[in-house]
Amino acid sequence: MTAEPTACGCPERTGSASAPVRYAVLTPENFGPRSLDGFIRHQEVRECWRRIGGDWALVPVAFTEEWSRAQLRENADALLRAVEAGAYACGAFCGQTLVGYLLLLPLMYLSMGHTMWGWPVPAFLENNPVGLALFQLLFTAAVMLINKKF
Repeated sequence: MTAEPTACGCPERTGSASAPVRYAVLTPENFGPRSLDGFIRHQEVRECWRRIGGDWALVPVAFTEEWSRAQLRENADALLRAVEAGAYACGAFCGQTLVGYLLLLPLMYLSMGHTMWGWPVPAFLENNPVGLALFQLLFTAAVMLINKKF
């Protein structure tokens, strides 16, 4: 298996056992409202971790999650709106088919990227923890109002 960097910084993986997987930044040109139609989202859960009396315990909680075509299109629409609004998303493509994606919201960049890894922020937020926290709070409120999903 070989790994070559792509335009979005993700490695392109190729191997004899499978078709090449290409990673690319998602844009309205390569991702649309029907891009998730081929996804199969099915999982059967039997146990979940829960906090009980201050300790974590694995408890029986059985349910099945299965996304309908309407849910897939709703998620694709939300992802497309996020990309159009400036969110960073990287997709894994097998041929022209999207087989996976990762979404990094600007809020995650501010809260984790800057704080944990020292990624750059605008000058008015540099060395200003109160300003950074207030900016994150306002940004979170805007995301909640726009998406009404979080």
